[in-house]
Amino acid sequence: MTDKNLLTLTINQHQNAYTFEQAFSLCKQLLVNKSPNFDGILRQVVDNVSLEHNHKKHFFQLAFNVYLQRKQYSNLLEISEVAIKKFDTKDENSQWADAFYANAVANRYLRNPEYAKDSLENAVKIDPKQPSWIRLLATMEKELGHFDKALKHLDTCVALSPNDAESYWLRSDLSRELSASALSDLEDLANLEGTQGTNYSANHSENRSAGDNLKNRAYACFTLFRYHQSNQDHQTAFSYLTLGNKLFADCYILPAAQKAIPSVKQEHQAISDIFCATFLKAVHYEESDALEAVDSLGEKSLFICGMPRAGTTLIEQILASHSDINAGDELFYLAEASQEVLRSNTAEKSQKPFPFWAPALTQSQWRNIGHRYIQKCQPLAQGKYLTDKMPLNYKALGIIAKALPKAKVIYCQRNKQDTIWGCYQQILGQGNTFSFDLDDLAVQFDAHRSLMNHWLTALEEMIFVLDYPQLIEQPEVTVKQLCEFIGIEFQTEMLDFYQNNQPVHTVSSTQVREPLTSRYHQQWRAYRAFLPDSFFND
Repeated sequence: MTDKNLLTLTINQHQNAYTFEQAFSLCKQLLVNKSPNFDGILRQVVDNVSLEHNHKKHFFQLAFNVYLQRKQYSNLLEISEVAIKKFDTKDENSQWADAFYANAVANRYLRNPEYAKDSLENAVKIDPKQPSWIRLLATMEKELGHFDKALKHLDTCVALSPNDAESYWLRSDLSRELSASALSDLEDLANLEGTQGTNYSANHSENRSAGDNLKNRAYACFTLFRYHQSNQDHQTAFSYLTLGNKLFADCYILPAAQKAIPSVKQEHQAISDIFCATFLKAVHYEESDALEAVDSLGEKSLFICGMPRAGTTLIEQILASHSDINAGDELFYLAEASQEVLRSNTAEKSQKPFPFWAPALTQSQWRNIGHRYIQKCQPLAQGKYLTDKMPLNYKALGIIAKALPKAKVIYCQRNKQDTIWGCYQQILGQGNTFSFDLDDLAVQFDAHRSLMNHWLTALEEMIFVLDYPQLIEQPEVTVKQLCEFIGIEFQTEMLDFYQNNQPVHTVSSTQVREPLTSRYHQQWRAYRAFLPDSFFND
């Protein structure tokens, strides 16, 4: 069945050559086959006036899922707007909540927070019994600094679904208080037997259900950690924190990968070996025409990196309070640009893991990565400096140096103990599985520090080391030094960063809404008796 045949049978349904179910199945097959015509056919299908509303919803939902999975948020925004118009908004009975929800998600990722919030409020108004939607609405309010509104939405969530531990966890970031009944429910959930560990059966739905149970229990444990910590019961708090991290590890780390953390040392060492000083400086020995082509790439790109919980979000908020700087948040554009260029190479080259593909790239391919990155950033940059606050980009400084030679890097440096404890007591998610174990965190920190020492020798002029304690003790001096490094004038608004009303999409969204404080320093001391030797070894 060709794309053309599919287009005929879906658009011209009056021929009755195929049923809706067959057409929908074939459309999904085009998706599986990665047909380049999938988008165009899908758009024509949803524009077909002869399709019944329920059938049209199926095609729209398929589009929503595809664009969300592919992170094609501009496409998601466009087709969600089409869907909103297709379902008559004048008649409340014909409004479709999913279209507003998809629109909200798209606008959120495209950094249109107010539009996102308006669409999500419409979705919740149409379908007010979706706890996950209300939880997202609370998250958006929290990201905008509207803590009272966020708390109200989270109270609605737990009223609708008392076993929704994730809502309790988000709520604990705003209020540590728990009612007696909520405390009892969370304790029962955290200590629930029979859901610890997963069998990873062939049944995907069973695995997903088991994973959801594990995550829910883990959220309950982290909430109870915060509750008992606030009541100075550190032994109970630590026991729940340990269990919560173990549950997340069981959920996210496959059994075969449980012992993979020692490879972190080899990975970091391989990066420094491949991106040696000679290789990094090779870009400067290209012919003059090639050098001229890359010389300006990245001149307004500001990469903020370091270990998670080392102050990266705080620094971005400070910089974004400057009139010439926009905040990009945690962008995946560098990885996406690199992968796009790799896919254009031979299969053998593109299948090599990072950093082993790097030596095979030509100067023009490095330049292509830089151009693609800049192009992806343009909608957010709007002609200004743009921050890219992906903490683990510290591993990618070699890519940045080769592809974006004029970029600047702000490395956030914090002591080992505060960094590790900050990671362990926070839910950093699947992309940071090293944070679920204190020994693994120690290995990650030591490997990161070794690699950064390499970068600071090889790329000294490109990197500004921002010392977290110095920022707390001497904020104006430190920020002025940072401005001088970037090449911009210091603005006093940068010290009032906590009054900046732009959204903050990270777990630090509440902390950066307050002035600089030293109260997060050495919080681990209350748990010293429970911490392993690796925590203290420098």
